[in-house]
Amino acid sequence: MVKNFIGKFILIILAYILVSSILSIFLGNIPIHYYTILQILIFLIPVFYIFKGIGNPIELLKLNFNFSPKVIVFLLWAFLGISLFGIGWSIVQKIIIPESFFASFESLENSIIAQQTEIIQSSSISELLLKLLLVSIIPAFCEEVLFRGYLLQNLKYKKYSNVFIVIFTSLCFTVVHFNLVGFVELFAIGIFLAAITLKTNSLIPAVFFHILNNAVIVLAEYFNPGRNSVSSSNGLLIGILFSVLGLVTVVISYSKIAKSKQNEEHLANIN
Repeated sequence: MVKNFIGKFILIILAYILVSSILSIFLGNIPIHYYTILQILIFLIPVFYIFKGIGNPIELLKLNFNFSPKVIVFLLWAFLGISLFGIGWSIVQKIIIPESFFASFESLENSIIAQQTEIIQSSSISELLLKLLLVSIIPAFCEEVLFRGYLLQNLKYKKYSNVFIVIFTSLCFTVVHFNLVGFVELFAIGIFLAAITLKTNSLIPAVFFHILNNAVIVLAEYFNPGRNSVSSSNGLLIGILFSVLGLVTVVISYSKIAKSKQNEEHLANIN
């Protein structure tokens, strides 16, 4: 599809990291709207420009609604599953981390939470709506266009296996977030988003899920400001239980989406 698409993808990522780093040096804490503008300028516009040179970007990125409305319901189930997994894994990782590293881990976690809180906190409805736009909607769309649109569709066009596509795009998605504490949860989200994009042949379900995930974080901070990380006092068994229950819910949701897509294709063949 796109010649040297990996090289161009790397350039996009490096440009984003470089500009973000420069802004961080001069500004310290970068305002959220700066990040949003960067993603539009470095993620969204270049991808549409590259695809425009070879065809219709909307079609090439699979920005279509060719899936059953039931998929949205199953995505809500999956979101519940991811949330349960996130809670469980937060407990598990605090317990399994060696004591010698725990203080450093906790310090890193608190630093990430503080940075995230500063970005997403809102003091009024108007500010909340603005944060939903700048933190939830635009970044989610830009990231999906780059990772599950540009990168995934090019890998698919090059006939890479679905397993490789899912793992590689998820790993890239996770690494770019620079969140060691949330690495496993982000990777799990990336795997699910890549899998449903391949299965539905549409980017819209992934965009919807990503926006929902971001929006819930913003809304949670607004209605429950200053929340702390999940406590590990409930024990390893509870953490494992939540993690497994969450993953099972996600797997069931994916299987429902896959079955829905198969039914659609079967009906289309009959007609």
